Amino acid sequence: MKLELPDLLRPAKSVAVKLPSGRSFDLPHCYPTFPEWSESNSTYTFGGKQLLNYAGRPVFAELYVLRLLQDHGWDGVWVSSYRRRYLRDMPADSKLRNHVSLEPEREATLRKIAAKWGGCFDVFAWHGNEAIFCECKRQKRDRLRPSQLAWIDAALNAGATNLLVVEWEKAAS
Repeated sequence: MKLELPDLLRPAKSVAVKLPSGRSFDLPHCYPTFPEWSESNSTYTFGGKQLLNYAGRPVFAELYVLRLLQDHGWDGVWVSSYRRRYLRDMPADSKLRNHVSLEPEREATLRKIAAKWGGCFDVFAWHGNEAIFCECKRQKRDRLRPSQLAWIDAALNAGATNLLVVEWEKAAS
């Protein structure tokens, strides 16, 4: 992966994963530490999702990653596969009413992958002709699920090769 990425999102290593098709793929991983949000708030949290502190604002890990990319000249969205919505900001409520639309060419990229498999990695970002998909996993708590391995297979078949697992942890308090 030769993309211009912020330091925190530069791959530290690649992990070989076996995909449902039988092929192996060296999946880049990075291991950033993000500061925890420690102030009280009334932010909608999907029932207790970890809040992080990005520039003095509470965000989820997916939006932290998106903000890092945006600060580095990228554009993108947090893809809520469950609700089939795209977000650039913290959700206002469970219906994700503050969702955004994608430009037709970006939507077409996602449809090309979704034709083979329904879900998506958490963050879809682009910079010029380059695009990246980032999956956020909390260290020692989350792992890639079989459905995500199937998505990787579909993404590779659709020509999407810039994939990154952001295996994050919160900074010690």
